[in-house]
Parts: sequence; structure tokens; C-alpha cells
Amino acid sequence: MNISKKHIVLLLFFLTTISTPYVFAAEQQDSTTDDIYTTVLNLLANKSEFKQLIVYNETGIDNILDTKNMKVILFEHLVNKWPTLKKETYDSFLLKNKYNAPVNALIKTKKPTNIVNEKTINSFFSTVSTQKGWEAFYTKFPGAFGKIRLSQVGFDKDTTQAIVYIGHLYGRLSGTGSIFFLKRKGSKWVIFDVIEIWVS
Repeated sequence: MNISKKHIVLLLFFLTTISTPYVFAAEQQDSTTDDIYTTVLNLLANKSEFKQLIVYNETGIDNILDTKNMKVILFEHLVNKWPTLKKETYDSFLLKNKYNAPVNALIKTKKPTNIVNEKTINSFFSTVSTQKGWEAFYTKFPGAFGKIRLSQVGFDKDTTQAIVYIGHLYGRLSGTGSIFFLKRKGSKWVIFDVIEIWVS
């Protein structure tokens, strides 16, 4: 089949036209994700005894969804607790968290939030006991509220609700893993509820 230059130009124009909305949507989603992170991290920052938040520089979900069965069980648990949670919001959460993504270093919270490389954080615990690792961690980051892992955020199609996972470790056998359910109220995101899915 012969393809003329005219056909190629028209094809390129068509592809450029249909791709533009998706680029715009991604930019909007990044901004909204930052708003979600700010909202949930401010909840942790409200604890007066801590001076700073240490957050991994990449997202993750701490192996909470390793199997298909776990994904189904978690959804059933969340819907039982939150009947207004949409399946599309949960599906978005699952899809996005197949891969890690960088965490924006410009997240603004009530207390200093430091986005730290994973290798740097893990280096405190790689060659010594867990207890000594935490001692070294808090020497490096005095007043920190442990170490925090954020997941990618799942949204519904209308961006009116969202769920995000936070893994939070702050000592030997001390930590929690929680899923936050948020709803948009006007231009702001509000935490509707939180479920702890693991505790140590």
C-alpha cells in the first residue's frame, strides 16, 4: 500500500491532537497527588513531639497486595468499612501501584519533610542490628517521626475521591500500615477515614 506525504502529515496531526488531553490530565493528576500527600502527611505532622518527617523518595505499598486473593480481600474489607468507595478508585490504586514512582520533593507540610533516597535510609539497617540501625537513623535525623513510605494515589474518574497507603516504621517492631480514604470538598481534600491494615 502506498502512503503519501499527505497521509503521513494527517496521521501525525491526528496523533498529536488526541494525545494532548492525556498530557494535560497527567499534569493535573500530579498536582492533585501532591495535595493528597500534603493532607495525609499533615495528619502525622500534627504530633507535637516530632520535628520532621522522613519520606522515601519512591512510592511503594510494602507487599500488601502480593497475591490476587489479597487484592480481593482488601477491597471487600475496604468496601465493608467504606460503602461509598468506588470500584474504579480501587482499580486505579491497584494499577498505579504496579510500579514505583518518584515522590515530589516540593510537598509542603506543617513541619519539615525530607524526601530521602531509599539506599540512604536502608544503609542504616544493612550491616548492624535493627536497634543500632534505628539509633543511627535518629542520630542522622534527630526529631524524626520514623520513616514513611507513600503509595501512588488511586482516584475515581471524576477525581472526587481517592485512596492512598502509608507505611510508617519508627522503631524495632514498631509501625503501622494504613489506607486513607479522602474526598474532595470544593478545592480541598479531606480525610474521610483511615484503616490500619497492619500493626507491629
